[in-house]
Amino acid sequence: KTDPGMMYILFGPPIYSDQFSDQMFWSYSYNQDDPERNFLFVRPKLKNRYFPFNHYILQRNSYYHTVYYQQTERWRTGTILNTNL
Repeated sequence: KTDPGMMYILFGPPIYSDQFSDQMFWSYSYNQDDPERNFLFVRPKLKNRYFPFNHYILQRNSYYHTVYYQQTERWRTGTILNTNL
């Protein structure tokens, strides 16, 4: 239901994570400049009855489309069990 939840399901726990003010950074690479393996989530200022707590939204990037597609294919085919990220 949440963007961090989706990333956790697809990629597992991040190698490195950091949280500052209204942002959360997850890295699945030891290279923090790798745009395909680093994800930035932003917490919107607006809270409502549907998202009263810490709701973070993934800052979308054009690199993510390919990575997301590859990862979902690995899940569908079962090769996720044999793959290193």
